[in-house]
Amino acid sequence: LHLTEGNDEEDLEMASRFRSILSSMPFTLIHLTGDYPLVDYAIPARFVHVLMIVCANGMVGVAGGVLASGFTIELAAYRTKERNRTKAAKGKLNKVLGSWIRRFRWAKLSKDLKMQQETTLRRQARAQNEPPSMTTIKEALRKPAWRWAMATLIFVNAVAVVAESVPWCVKICGQAFFDYFELISVLMFTAEYLGWLYSAPVNRQFAMSRKVFIWSFFGMVDLMAIAPYWLQSTLWLCGYNVDLQIFRIFRVLCILQLEIFGDAFSLLLDTWHKCKDTMVASGLLALVVWLLGGVLFYEFENGNEALDGALDSVPGALHYTAVFLAGEWALSDFTPGGKCLCMFYCLCGIAVFAIPLGGLFEAFESSMSDRDSDISLKPPLRPLSTAAT
Repeated sequence: LHLTEGNDEEDLEMASRFRSILSSMPFTLIHLTGDYPLVDYAIPARFVHVLMIVCANGMVGVAGGVLASGFTIELAAYRTKERNRTKAAKGKLNKVLGSWIRRFRWAKLSKDLKMQQETTLRRQARAQNEPPSMTTIKEALRKPAWRWAMATLIFVNAVAVVAESVPWCVKICGQAFFDYFELISVLMFTAEYLGWLYSAPVNRQFAMSRKVFIWSFFGMVDLMAIAPYWLQSTLWLCGYNVDLQIFRIFRVLCILQLEIFGDAFSLLLDTWHKCKDTMVASGLLALVVWLLGGVLFYEFENGNEALDGALDSVPGALHYTAVFLAGEWALSDFTPGGKCLCMFYCLCGIAVFAIPLGGLFEAFESSMSDRDSDISLKPPLRPLSTAAT
């Protein structure tokens, strides 16, 4: 690139960037990571870029790939070692304290089961004295027709929130249409929330308790979907004109109520429990790389007129550093110190910053493997005739 662009008389700015092999190296390394903040090259340089894309881009990613792969392999080995150590420790404990632990656990389990049974019986007895309307409302909310209607309303709400942000959609339909549709939707969601809240004492799903429903995941999602609208309406009636439109968009969260996301949330929760310690450690390392890089970019590039003041403050430098660590180089005309830091980021910094994501992927794969193994270990269902016999 120095040979093809260093003497480009038609573009003196590009010639200045590639005036020497040393000054060409940061830009070349940025291109080898797959990003092209500069594209106005002469024809000979474009052939060089084609050759780089075909043959050399993957080679630069080898360093980061080896680092991430090594981290993943070591993490998998660590998990296997921990499982074996835990299994061995359990074996020794079972030999030494097995009978005592079993008695203690059995006593505690029996006590907990007895308390749970007493609580359940007490709630069931109380539920029998509740008005029949609670059971009627619970059954109505569980009917397929109502569930399909609410699922359709949830999807239409998601579409309406998106369409309301598009000027030509508002011009065609009118703002009044979206306002009335929002009112109808909020009324429907509110009716469903109050229905579940009212019938909670006779609903085993919420342990026959309104408190359990209120603090459950779906109860919180329902409340977040309707509370901003009613809060804004209440403030308006009190004479306060407060725009809570940004919070009213939360009604899109109702899509989380769909049953199809149940297994997905469970899988993500298992993944988080597997990788939370690793995420904290590697996330701290990535945070150090980000903060240190942001401060160094500020120190090196403060006052650099070629960057139009983009890195003249630490917050601005941190913003662009996060962009750089994602592999996108929105700025490239650095000073010599900034170019050295840029090359370090291209070779190592981006890979280090991606380690937490690699740990998350490894934990997700481990959770999927555990779930598949659990399914394969389940005994096959016997035929109905055999079971009856």
